[in-house]
Amino acid sequence: MKLGFQRRGGLAGVVLLACVMLAGCNVSVVYSSAQEAVEQKVRALEAEKVVAWAIVDGRCKDALAVAREVRDGELVSKVRRDCTQAPWENDAMAAGHLHEPGPTKALAADREADWRRQPAADVVQFFYPSDAQRKKIGGMVIVRCRINEAGVPHDCQIASETPDDLGFGEAALKLAPLFELNPKIANGRAVESTVRIPITFKMPD
Repeated sequence: MKLGFQRRGGLAGVVLLACVMLAGCNVSVVYSSAQEAVEQKVRALEAEKVVAWAIVDGRCKDALAVAREVRDGELVSKVRRDCTQAPWENDAMAAGHLHEPGPTKALAADREADWRRQPAADVVQFFYPSDAQRKKIGGMVIVRCRINEAGVPHDCQIASETPDDLGFGEAALKLAPLFELNPKIANGRAVESTVRIPITFKMPD
């Protein structure tokens, strides 16, 4: 005997328990499309809030990444229209790129690449894997990226991921392009280099 029912609350649990105890039947639980729609709506509202704060703060790349994640064309258009982060090149916005390429500059002091900007906490939280959030599990990912002459990460790959089965690596790869660095300087000029970016996911206190 096989029963299928939507997950609607206590009654489903009673039917499931009685069926298993009395008849040993095979029961499948079907999640309602209404529940999925509610979850999508909550996600969309969360995205709107994160984008709104990012625009106020001038964090255009953060805002654009979140708007794209929920595939909201109107929200993407809003970011392109309202965000004024400098430097934010019109050509890059028209093409829809997250990257902000800048000119290679001659600089005197040689140095390794170092941090200039990282995505804000609310954006990191937005990309937190939903299953890990429900289970209240944190994670740590090391992403290895090439850094171009403008300090923008590209060609990123997961170097390590803990735990490795809850989606933290995928989330980290979405966040990696939002980091900005001062590029490596060699012989007085900006050059490409490779860096390891640690990204920590933890539940808010």
